[in-house]
Amino acid sequence: MPSFNDIPTFFLRLTWRETGLNYIGITLIPPQPCGMFSKVFKEQKNSVYDELCRLLDLAEKENKYVIHYGL
Repeated sequence: MPSFNDIPTFFLRLTWRETGLNYIGITLIPPQPCGMFSKVFKEQKNSVYDELCRLLDLAEKENKYVIHYGL
């Protein structure tokens, strides 16, 4: 999704700063950007993303990272 392109993340390790998602590898999503990802999914107004949004919101609230393993 192009909406993810400006959201700060890390690829594979915390020393590899990037933006968006690594579709063929590991992306580490820091706590604050979790809310940014959640907002994009909520804008889709599709209930298929509800559980993912809850996870992202919880990670932001508890100051935890989310790991995305690619597609």
